[in-house]
Amino acid sequence: MHTCILVSHNKSRLVYDAIDSVVAQTYKDWQLVLIDSGLLYDKLKKEYKDERITFVKSPETEETRKEHAMGPWCFNLALKEYVKGSTISYLCDDDVLYTRAFTIFTKFFREHPEAIAACARIDKVVLSEKGNMKQVPTTIPRVLGGKCCNGIVMDKVYDYLQLTHRTSLLQYMSEWWPIDRQTEEHHDGIFLERIGS
Repeated sequence: MHTCILVSHNKSRLVYDAIDSVVAQTYKDWQLVLIDSGLLYDKLKKEYKDERITFVKSPETEETRKEHAMGPWCFNLALKEYVKGSTISYLCDDDVLYTRAFTIFTKFFREHPEAIAACARIDKVVLSEKGNMKQVPTTIPRVLGGKCCNGIVMDKVYDYLQLTHRTSLLQYMSEWWPIDRQTEEHHDGIFLERIGS
């Protein structure tokens, strides 16, 4: 099984596309852990009856939001309590996946049993206020990454959408996603560097 963690926080008009991109996956043995800030929790539970979706109402408070970066805080909550799959990927409410994403992830790990994490290429689409979309190609990581192996720098370069890792990797890490508000703009790069270490 593959687990995808989706954090929905203040972009309620976009989250439906994100959920639908998971439901449309060609690989069917998945679990979606959807952590909602509370804006849509009841509505989403009524609209999506798929048993593969685990709905979680974020237990955050006003104080939590002041102290921590909420996206990574929610990712850590899901990792600690809800993940059932042997591999994990991440999604945010303003992102969507290609329909073959989970198929490609699981095939890679089946063919490479020694791999514990992988970075893939993503295409970024920028949506303007007028509703126009522009696709921005990204680079394909072809070499080892991370300071730990004198590889390419991951922090502030790669995005969490490019990452899939085995669940077993988490047991080797003392910290997962950084939740400090000062790291909010690049928490995914820090997480990637921690994985490399």
